[in-house]
Amino acid sequence: MVNVRTVGQSPGHTDVVTGEPEAYDVTVVEVTNDVDDDAAMAAKEKVLCSLGIHGDERAGVEAGLRFLEDVLEGDEPDVASTLDDVAILFVMPNPDGWASRSELTDVSGASSTFKRENASGVDPNRQYPTVGYIDPDHNPADPNGSNLADDDPGIDDDVDDRYTGTVPDSLGVVEALREYENYAFAADFHGMFGSENFVEGLLMNDQYQPEEHAKLDALNEAIDASFEETVAPLMDANEAALREGADARAPRTRGIPENPYEYGTILDTIGYTTTGGFGSWFSDALESGGIDATGVSFEMSLDNRNGGRMSFIPGLNEVQVVAYATCMREMVRQTARNLDGSIDAQGRSVAYVDTNVLTRSSTDLNVDPATSVAHAERVVAVPADGTVVSLDDVAAEASVGADVDVDGDLHVRVQPENGREVRARLFDPAGETYRDVETVGGGFQSGSRVSVSGAEPGRWRLSLAPDAPTTVTVRTTRVVADGAPSPAAALGYDQRPYEVSPLDYLDAYGDALQGESMRSESVNAVANGALLSSGSPVVDALVVPHDDGANDRSYVNALEAFVDAGGQLVLTDSGLNLLESLDAGGASPLGSSDVRQVTRNAATFDNKEQSSLLDGVRRIEREIWKATPLGYDTRGECEMSLVDASAFQNAGGSVAATTSRDVALGELDRITVVGSLLPPAGQSNLHPFGLYAAAVSSMGHQILVNALGHAQAAVSGGESR
Repeated sequence: MVNVRTVGQSPGHTDVVTGEPEAYDVTVVEVTNDVDDDAAMAAKEKVLCSLGIHGDERAGVEAGLRFLEDVLEGDEPDVASTLDDVAILFVMPNPDGWASRSELTDVSGASSTFKRENASGVDPNRQYPTVGYIDPDHNPADPNGSNLADDDPGIDDDVDDRYTGTVPDSLGVVEALREYENYAFAADFHGMFGSENFVEGLLMNDQYQPEEHAKLDALNEAIDASFEETVAPLMDANEAALREGADARAPRTRGIPENPYEYGTILDTIGYTTTGGFGSWFSDALESGGIDATGVSFEMSLDNRNGGRMSFIPGLNEVQVVAYATCMREMVRQTARNLDGSIDAQGRSVAYVDTNVLTRSSTDLNVDPATSVAHAERVVAVPADGTVVSLDDVAAEASVGADVDVDGDLHVRVQPENGREVRARLFDPAGETYRDVETVGGGFQSGSRVSVSGAEPGRWRLSLAPDAPTTVTVRTTRVVADGAPSPAAALGYDQRPYEVSPLDYLDAYGDALQGESMRSESVNAVANGALLSSGSPVVDALVVPHDDGANDRSYVNALEAFVDAGGQLVLTDSGLNLLESLDAGGASPLGSSDVRQVTRNAATFDNKEQSSLLDGVRRIEREIWKATPLGYDTRGECEMSLVDASAFQNAGGSVAATTSRDVALGELDRITVVGSLLPPAGQSNLHPFGLYAAAVSSMGHQILVNALGHAQAAVSGGESR
């Protein structure tokens, strides 16, 4: 039933006896019936569990290995009954993070605890070759090498030394997991400090298709129900142990977790988002270098070090193990069902207006082969009253302090000593504050990072104000390119070809629609009357996610005629610009000054109201689409179209959600406004592994379903296999 594989080795800490790096094995464990039958193994659906990618987040390893033992010993009958058709894979991707307490291991600066990083000092959960924006400070580990083609068995010869030296563990994991087929669910099991939720399910930075949204809802709803049955009573029974854990590991939180389970996007749950994450990589499509699993990550509360301590608390450990074993069990159960992720059209037909203006292609990139990347790092002694650091020591040809005409991207990372609190303020060349952040050394984000897209030339300065005298590591990276940055120059990878349009998501939506189809009409066809037949709408609803044709009066007249005849118009993204021209559906009072574009770190709602547009949306959800898979950085690059709230309400509109106090979701008479849902991909940042057409969140998908008057079909599969 079990097969243990070594799939690579870690960078390795220095052995104090030999003086050489002591590399540890990276392990994959296969569990199923007839595990040695290669043909049967290949055909089975796979459930992947990643345990302990951060070495100081132990609940995944504790629960995963105990769950593995229970399966093998016959104590998991529900799981055992599926193993003719399902195989479970456990991967332990960061052995360096678990070995730092060894007395034979020399770990510079380590406290008596496990470590988040591998022995190279990098966070393993940032080093995977994910689709979309890649931070130039990261080390995306693709074993296929610079040409992104699998030339030879194992790690290809054209893998840069940067990766073989820094992230051999991640290279081995990617190479091994690509060997398997037929992934169903995959999850990365993490730990966090305090939270109101004992466990949080994180939906990945991926392009989830409509059916996947339904399957993830089914999985998370099943986990939530199981938690209420098993974990909630354990939380009550072990309240004292949870309180002890909260006092030791999360003293700044409001106390022990109150709610057993909640789920949302990475940003919804833990308040920030990433690029290069393991969970996002294994959610990527096969043609994009991933393994095409329906991916999720889990965060366990009170499962991290604080001030160098990670004491063993039996009652807390019991609840954590049961909780994560429950997540693993439900992943297997859901895999063994024939899940139906279709959308019930409810008799309502739908179309969208097609256009090429949203299409983005790698052939359009004006890549600068002379792209330069310069790194600098220094350790700054910071007195109690603080200090100011000039960032002029980046290489001259890409210097932040040089008076050059070529804009570049600036990345500044601030890492205080463990436990020290520092206020970091980045000043632009004009002396204005660009970003002001509070950061804690050794925290779960490992300091703070500020990105400046298109940083203007001149003298940038960093002010550091600590809570006590300390040292702060400051790392700067500057990427300068005349046009799009070259991934070959910056990261050593060729550009993966792509051609994407957010309209692809509407086509996929149509494929999932039961009872009706999704049709498309061009701007010219609409202008020539394609939306009406004998004076009646040919479809019940029309989606317009762009303003192509806004200056064509015949096109606008046709939209007005569609609405006047009883059709519903759903405007999103730049399609909101049509409001100033439309004289139907309640839009007449709105003018050009009432619609505005803003850029934010993420496309989110600040406030949500009671509205049928938000039926099925959970309280925690606020992110509409995810930035990094579309190529956007998470620092001020996400554009939203908003409507002035007063003008909208004066026009008779009903507000469902606001962003920056403007309307981001609402309804007029026969016009629905969604401020942002299907933006075109962004091509200005490094994205060697391609871009996705759309990255609609679970909430964004639910809003689209609601706006069109459809319903998510009940996710059920009948008999288990």
